Amino acid sequence: MSQLVKTEGFVLRVIPFQDEDLILTVLTGDLGKVSVFAKGARRLRSRFGPEIDLLSLSEFVLVDAKNIKPLREVTLKQYFPRLKADYDHLSSALYGARLLSHLVREGQRDLKNLGLFAALLHTLDREDAPVALYELAYKLRLLDNFGVAPHLESCVRCRKPAPTPWFSLERGGVVCQACRLESDGRMKAGLAQGLSALRTMEWAKLERLRLGAQDIVLGSALLDRFMAYHVQDAPLKQRATKGTSLNKRLLQE
Repeated sequence: MSQLVKTEGFVLRVIPFQDEDLILTVLTGDLGKVSVFAKGARRLRSRFGPEIDLLSLSEFVLVDAKNIKPLREVTLKQYFPRLKADYDHLSSALYGARLLSHLVREGQRDLKNLGLFAALLHTLDREDAPVALYELAYKLRLLDNFGVAPHLESCVRCRKPAPTPWFSLERGGVVCQACRLESDGRMKAGLAQGLSALRTMEWAKLERLRLGAQDIVLGSALLDRFMAYHVQDAPLKQRATKGTSLNKRLLQE
């Protein structure tokens, strides 16, 4: 008899399989990222419902198979209804799930990023949540957790302070005037400091950070270009070029 395992996790991805079935990507605390086979989930009278919807937090009873684990039972824990009722909130949450699923390997246990994703969903489930701010903070912290975030605190080459910073895609971070290359882009004043604070400040206090709307847009564009250059096949919410020439107008005042 096949052994059953019980686990709790977020549904990050749902893929139709054949005529009636679904394959789920679920991020759990104890099993890591797992693929789950939900037989008959697309039938009109399927016994599975919102428990396996995207972004839902559910408790799963699975057959402990080596690769894709068949689903036996599932219980809904949290659905995040306000998040799913607002297009901007939902779009941000789905992008967060797609990026997380791309970065976490199958079977990899990752409690730190599981907690970060949970914090994002709970925040976006608020009607008054500043979506762009939290999406930028999530993206930056996620990259930081995987060791691929841009270096922002000093010149990435000489490690000296960069009071007038430039940004180098090739070298992965801020560079000073003396170390910059022709392809590097001039950063808007204060943007590097704002992003650094966004990466380290307590999540619940992020809204106290005085980061203007323009800085959030510029920071998000910067990270998109950084990911396009440094993260293979990175899912991007906006189009970003992978070339070495940074769009300098996006970074300047």
